[in-house]
Amino acid sequence: MEDEIKQVDKKANSNGQAKNPRIIIDASYIHGMQKDGAPLRTISEQGGRIVITDTLAYERLTSCPNQWPATKSRLVACRDAIEVWEHVSKMYKVELKKNRPYGDPLHHDKTEGLRSELANDLQYEPDDLEAIIEKVRQEREGSNIPELFRNFAKLNKEFKEEVTAKIKDKMPHDKEVVQTCYDAINDPQSIRSMIDIIRSVTNNDMDVLLNSKDVNEEWVIWHYGKSLLTIFCDCGRRGENAFRRISEKYEKRLYNIIHDLDYLTLLAFADAIASRETKGEQSYYRRWMFGDASKPLIRSYEKEQIMHTFRQMSKVAIYVTEQLDGYTCALDPWSLGVLNIRDSGTLPTSVFISYETERHFEFFRGPTWKHTVEILTGYSAADLRAFGGIVFVDPRTLEVLFEPSEQHV
Repeated sequence: MEDEIKQVDKKANSNGQAKNPRIIIDASYIHGMQKDGAPLRTISEQGGRIVITDTLAYERLTSCPNQWPATKSRLVACRDAIEVWEHVSKMYKVELKKNRPYGDPLHHDKTEGLRSELANDLQYEPDDLEAIIEKVRQEREGSNIPELFRNFAKLNKEFKEEVTAKIKDKMPHDKEVVQTCYDAINDPQSIRSMIDIIRSVTNNDMDVLLNSKDVNEEWVIWHYGKSLLTIFCDCGRRGENAFRRISEKYEKRLYNIIHDLDYLTLLAFADAIASRETKGEQSYYRRWMFGDASKPLIRSYEKEQIMHTFRQMSKVAIYVTEQLDGYTCALDPWSLGVLNIRDSGTLPTSVFISYETERHFEFFRGPTWKHTVEILTGYSAADLRAFGGIVFVDPRTLEVLFEPSEQHV
């Protein structure tokens, strides 16, 4: 049933990281992939779970109905690793009615259905597919987001003015813009204010029990609220007047942007996202919502690049860059987030080791690497075993230079 609360156990290691990380696949990643689905096979071989959303199916079907069979042909390579997740709106509406978190997004029946189709090479297509697509399109494009924005702007005029003043007409990846939007989007008071507006708009269609004071990061509606704040901030950056009326041109663009935010709302419950979107809204919305370290991006189809991302999600990685007269060592962005030391101000961002101090062959054989770990992280090498261990990597080639064993530690 739609309003069931579905729960599944998620295995994790000692520091809470998933043993089988869940990777959301978006339409851009599928679109440019070879027909054999090799990158998806690599993800599944590394223990990853391939998360399929109805937004992926919708985008592929609406671009061209023939694209969905092509998508399924790529998914065959990883069918046993596939998870189909419920749509965002269905989950947060359950939360509105029940005043409790939806739980795990995994939809068991749809997952088993898609796996069965792939295993048996079934190409079922309903006779009224075009009518179904059109109905879903109208439902999605009948969104009341402009109304939500106007209501939020009226109640949060200071938020709008303070944020817009800092980011208007600036580039979305600008450091100040990223930090300003990250802080604004992740402000609990602003999130609950947006949730209250969602609640008031939805109250006309069904009985709502949800109390925003009870909501936290375990709820889908919390992250849906963040996604709306993300668009709201971008309106301010672009000079759109959400207080009165968003321009008709931008309102039409909103419907495509919502697809990106469906992926990103669900990313809160996943470990990474596979996407080729490196310049569009999704690329900077992900930074605004989650920061640079908490949710890795898989954008390559190359096996070594994908494996590197999995190493990031399971170990503390230290980048070792060879200079003319020595080495520069620094934590990779993911490890900074895992260790919660980003911008701490108490630890150096990098360590330089000259050749006069350590020859190439001595760096990983003597005590220098242990001292380097302690300086960069504040932890001993032994302590970092709780985070999955340590790996030293060349950031240019992604070659693993050294991975300490239990004996080394």
